[in-house]
Amino acid sequence: MGYNTTLGRGGSDYTATILARSLYDVGSDKDIKVILWKDIDGLLAINPKYVPESKLIKSINYKEAKAIANFGAVFKSISVIPLKAEAT
Repeated sequence: MGYNTTLGRGGSDYTATILARSLYDVGSDKDIKVILWKDIDGLLAINPKYVPESKLIKSINYKEAKAIANFGAVFKSISVIPLKAEAT
């Protein structure tokens, strides 16, 4: 018997990264990129709650995201898991 579930917050981001990873794994000869459309222009360098003039990071790769996460950046980490194997 199967179970129904939802992916929860960030589920569409997670789906996008799974699809990108799947395309990469089947040997696509194209450069695979995941672009997530959000209501802000990029990742904020500092929580704007504490620093309203926080600068935007327009683009970031997995290794950079991992590095800033070590300094306390908050990500919906489930969305980046499918991208990990390629970057490590």
